[in-house]
Amino acid sequence: MYRTTFLLALLCMVVSSPIATGEVLTEEDAVRLALARNPSVLAAKQGVNASSAGVWQAVSAMLPSANAGYTKMRNNEEITMEFPNPGAAYDSMAPPTIEAVVQPLTTGSYTLEVSQPLFTGGALYQSFQISRDSKSIAELELQATRNQVVVETREAYYGLIKARGLARLAAETRTMLREDLRMVRRMQELGMIPITDVLGVEVAEAGAEQGLQQAEAGERLALASLNMVIDRDIETPVEPVEPPIGDPLHRLMPVDSCIAVALRVRPDLAAARRGVKIARRGVKAAAGSLLPSAAVTYQYTRNQEESAFSPSQDSWRIIGSVGWELPLGFGNVAKVQEAKAYARQAAHEIRAFEKGVSLEAKAAHLAVETAQKAIEVANRRRRAASENHRAISTRYREGDATNLELLDAHQQRGDAITNQLNTSLDLRLAMARLKFAMGLSPEE
Repeated sequence: MYRTTFLLALLCMVVSSPIATGEVLTEEDAVRLALARNPSVLAAKQGVNASSAGVWQAVSAMLPSANAGYTKMRNNEEITMEFPNPGAAYDSMAPPTIEAVVQPLTTGSYTLEVSQPLFTGGALYQSFQISRDSKSIAELELQATRNQVVVETREAYYGLIKARGLARLAAETRTMLREDLRMVRRMQELGMIPITDVLGVEVAEAGAEQGLQQAEAGERLALASLNMVIDRDIETPVEPVEPPIGDPLHRLMPVDSCIAVALRVRPDLAAARRGVKIARRGVKAAAGSLLPSAAVTYQYTRNQEESAFSPSQDSWRIIGSVGWELPLGFGNVAKVQEAKAYARQAAHEIRAFEKGVSLEAKAAHLAVETAQKAIEVANRRRRAASENHRAISTRYREGDATNLELLDAHQQRGDAITNQLNTSLDLRLAMARLKFAMGLSPEE
């Protein structure tokens, strides 16, 4: 519903202004612009950048971590205490007591702590591997997005060519019917035909005028669609380059080969397979939570002032720690079971995905075969319709054909021209969709 409303709004925006002559834009130029500017492609590229940062985060978690700090404290007063002087027993000149600072007026200390995890049950290693797989998935999703944008660009490009062809044909039909109307009016004035023939041509000419208006609106909408794909203002004029009608393109691979290629290189399928690997690594990471963890920590402290209880300004220590989260309530056990269930779910989903990819490739292959066969028929149909139109027009001018026969010849010729254009472009679009179904990049 939203898409329909959006397209109607877009049509209202573009239908009010005539299409100006714009730059010549080839099909490949349109594809290059779309790949460079389409928001979906740009967003997928940022996804790759984000996943790359995730890899560095996972690597950092396995390296030593360091914390440094400085503490400054001021007390209300300095507190001192007197202690017996051990040297007084040997030196009569020595004072009997020694005054020592117990609480300095100000104290300060520098601290440095370095910690290195030694064993985490495989959690950190699995996290690193998951981050690498996630980056691979982001790269594959970028390729899938690029392929999708290429198909959308070609669809929009061919849609504009079709719309231009329909508008051109509608204009030719209107011109032709106006000429016929002028002719039949003259013939009716001479008493050669009844007024009903004139009225019939007038009805057809009015219908052609309405058809031209609709075709021009469709052309503006097709132009806006193409400009949206390549991220330009929707009213930017474009002159597409029409491909040769009936261009044979390249030979079609056997359907089994197309399916095999799709199952091997399709990027979204490869991304889904990576997702299965991540799910399996999640099982290992969850199982690691059942094991103890070990780490070593080095702590260094330097005090700015000495005190009675801390005669040395420097101190350090090395701490080894072993921790084990006891599975009270069996929460970690349930976490492992949950991870296994997700891994099995992903494995089943990938099988369904593979079947869908196979079916999509087969359907795309069949569409290409159908389009190839339709081209020859479309060419014969246009030749026959053009010959019939010329013959009926000549007979009508000589009075040997009826007005209804002439209008039918007009309609058949227009339908044949439209069918030939659509069939030729449908083949090209079918080939583009087959490449997408096979997972081939735009350059292949």
